[in-house]
Amino acid sequence: MPQPLKPFTLRRNLFLLSKAHVVTCPCTPHQRARRYTTEQPLFARHHAAPHISMSSGPPLSRFTPNHDEPSPPEQIPDLEWEIRTGRAIYILERTLPDFFQVGLVSHIDPTRPDIVDVAVSDESIYSPVIRLTYTPPVALPPPFPRTLSLEGLALYMASSVFIRHTMKTLYSDLRVEMRKLAVHTPSITAPPTDVTPSRRREKSLFVGLTVHGTTRVSGGTGEWQIDSTYGFSPASGLINLHTIDSIQPAPHQAAYDALKASLSQVFGIGGDMRPGTVR
Repeated sequence: MPQPLKPFTLRRNLFLLSKAHVVTCPCTPHQRARRYTTEQPLFARHHAAPHISMSSGPPLSRFTPNHDEPSPPEQIPDLEWEIRTGRAIYILERTLPDFFQVGLVSHIDPTRPDIVDVAVSDESIYSPVIRLTYTPPVALPPPFPRTLSLEGLALYMASSVFIRHTMKTLYSDLRVEMRKLAVHTPSITAPPTDVTPSRRREKSLFVGLTVHGTTRVSGGTGEWQIDSTYGFSPASGLINLHTIDSIQPAPHQAAYDALKASLSQVFGIGGDMRPGTVR
């Protein structure tokens, strides 16, 4: 009878997964385990004040950080960094195809150890100061900036809840197909002793998704291809950047207006919502 994975085996598997360059997902959403912790209360555990850029203003490089943002994380050992990035890749691969059923998953629920037969850390795979950015193919009219961005885990989770609930209101039979998942690391030709720690810790994850749904009003079908790149913090190994590379077909301006209004209402961000301003 097969024995359950030992802790060392799990950590080794996550380490190897973080080193992989391409991961394919042939299984269907119904074949994936869904026992995950998702859509946590937005203010229960994350204290970083959110930043939002939904109107024209100073460029990203001129953002003034809030004084109550957490201090930079301490540098973790290389092995722990590889394990954290591997865990994030594993969770995204397993849960993104079930987004409309379970929501955005930030960590595996440690109270349900049958996903992996060892206790798993309750730590989120996302940095408290994660930034989400998207540059529409055609510039939006004022007051929208050329590049839309949200910063802070609370805003990031809130935007995922808004997208999920809005899509489920407009469409039925929603499903997500993972077309591609690839890990990118820099090509290092120098001897290991000559490679700087920051160079060793450069890693990004490309995720290609296709979303399918049926319009509730007309019964017609809809399909969107979404390509994203996730970046990992060199210090903590947590996802600190989510760049939406493309959405085909591109969303209508009404979608941005609705998202802006929703986040304004939830977080009490008034006025023109300039970057770095939270009132």
